[in-house]
Amino acid sequence: MTERLHIQVGGTVPARGFVYVRRPEDEQFLRLVREGRWTNIVGCRTMGKSSVVAHWRSTLGTEGARVVTIDAAGHLVPETGHPPAAEEFMARLAREIASELNLDFEPLLANIASGQTCGAMLDRILVDGILPRLSCRLLLVIDESDVIR
Repeated sequence: MTERLHIQVGGTVPARGFVYVRRPEDEQFLRLVREGRWTNIVGCRTMGKSSVVAHWRSTLGTEGARVVTIDAAGHLVPETGHPPAAEEFMARLAREIASELNLDFEPLLANIASGQTCGAMLDRILVDGILPRLSCRLLLVIDESDVIR
């Protein structure tokens, strides 16, 4: 039986059964992630940013990495389309990350303080709250991260 391949136009290309075109950037992405380096994939819509992660998710998982993908835009206030106050916004993100990792959310709240930027709070949530509780590498993908101010 011949395997059927599907061509998808737009949206994230599923990891199995669809045509995925590897690019030189894929190897760079894998190298940086395997080294535990900060990796920021930037590009306009439909350029394949999410597809890169979806394609390599299984491979990274078999290598012992936990891959967590969250959508920052999913935490916007529906009525305004804007993020809630910084502390509430970061608490929502922390709750989702903790849930994906099966970690208790409450200890992460200590890393959220008024007067800090979202970036500073996220750094504390990860460095002080999440990473010490994991025994594996973490690839945290924050889709639509441009809403974080």
